[in-house]
Amino acid sequence: MAKSVLNGTNTTLSHYIVSDSKMLRIESPHGVLAEDHPASSIKAKVFFNTPNTATDIANSFDNSYFPENATK
Repeated sequence: MAKSVLNGTNTTLSHYIVSDSKMLRIESPHGVLAEDHPASSIKAKVFFNTPNTATDIANSFDNSYFPENATK
């Protein structure tokens, strides 16, 4: 899944979070959530101690939204 974020092929991905360049959380696609939905209705994979992957995905995000500052 992380590679599809990097190369932009996963167009149904809902959310992902990169924290401290060491942790990555990728949520499975889900519908609109209401206030009464339990937190367990959001399925996610969490990767710890993956600084290279987390940094690559953070850079991919930055390059998508700020192409003028693109990293190589």
